[in-house]
Amino acid sequence: KKSLLNCEIKSKLNARRSLIVNKDLKKGSRILKKDLSIKRPGIGIEPKYFNKIIGKKLIKNKFEDQVLIWKDLI
Repeated sequence: KKSLLNCEIKSKLNARRSLIVNKDLKKGSRILKKDLSIKRPGIGIEPKYFNKIIGKKLIKNKFEDQVLIWKDLI
């Protein structure tokens, strides 16, 4: 059975990626494909949900290079 060592936990988070906003978006904006990028760190929405995020509305302003989290979306 494989498991992470305590010293590997921080590295694991830094190696993962999240959906990131490419530009400043205002509250109520619908997210378009061109508004998103995939970057590190992996503390937000995983890239596998990219297509589910398209068309969702923001419930607060997001600024360029901010990580998207589920609480930001309707």
